[in-house]
Amino acid sequence: MPVDANAPGPRLEEIGRQCAFRALISSHELYQRLSRSFHHECPMNAIYFIDKAPEAALPLPALTFADNLPQQSSEDPAVPVIDNDLACILFTSGSTGVPKRVMLSHLTRCHLSTGGCETFGITANDRLSNHAPFNFDLSVFDIFVAVKAGAAISLVPEGLAVFPLQLSSFIQDQKTTVWYSVPMVLALLQARGRLEERDLAALRRSDAGDSEEKSHEIIQRDWAMRKIQLAPFSTPATNRH
Repeated sequence: MPVDANAPGPRLEEIGRQCAFRALISSHELYQRLSRSFHHECPMNAIYFIDKAPEAALPLPALTFADNLPQQSSEDPAVPVIDNDLACILFTSGSTGVPKRVMLSHLTRCHLSTGGCETFGITANDRLSNHAPFNFDLSVFDIFVAVKAGAAISLVPEGLAVFPLQLSSFIQDQKTTVWYSVPMVLALLQARGRLEERDLAALRRSDAGDSEEKSHEIIQRDWAMRKIQLAPFSTPATNRH
C-alpha cells in the first residue's frame, strides 16, 4: 500500500486507518510525522526503516533494512494466493475531503500486465520510464508491465519530475524506449524540453495516461515524438477492469 511521503500527516493517518496498517516501511524522519494517537490506533507488527536510525530512537518492533536484509532467505516466500485476493490499493485524491480506496486483485494486475505487454509490444529489451510516484495509478503500468516483460525500469528522480529540460536529458541518458506520463508532462517536454537537441533514437513510444478527448488534442497539438497513443490505464477506476 504505497502512500505519498509528501502528503499531510492527517491524510497519511486516514489512509492508515482505512487499511488497518500492521507493517510499515518508512524513513525515521517520516515516521516521526505520525501522531501518537495513530500509533495507538494502528499498532504495528513490524516497522522497517530504510535509513539507519539511532538505536535509542527505534520503536519496537522496529528493524532496519541495512542490518536485516543480509540475514534473509533468497528463496521465494511460500504465500498461497488466488486470483481474487487483494494485490494492492490505490487511493483517490480525496477531493471530497476524505480519500477513498480502490482495491485491486491479483487477477486485475495480471490482466493489466499481459494486456500492456501485448498491446504496446513491451519486451525484455525495453526500458520503461517511471515518472509517476508509486502511490499514483500510472505507476501500476510502469512497474507491473515491466516486471511481466522482464524490461528495465528507469525511476525518474523526484527532483526532475516537473522540470522538462532535465526530463528530456534523463530520457536521452537512460535510453528510454517507452515513456508514460500524464498528457501535460508530454506537452511541457515538447514546449520546453529542447527535444531537438536530444538524441532520442531509442524512444519508440510516448503514451499519455488519460482517455479524455481534450488530452488527445493537447498531445496532437504540442507533442512531436515518433509515436503517440493514449494508454487506457488512466485512473484507479479503469485499473480495476
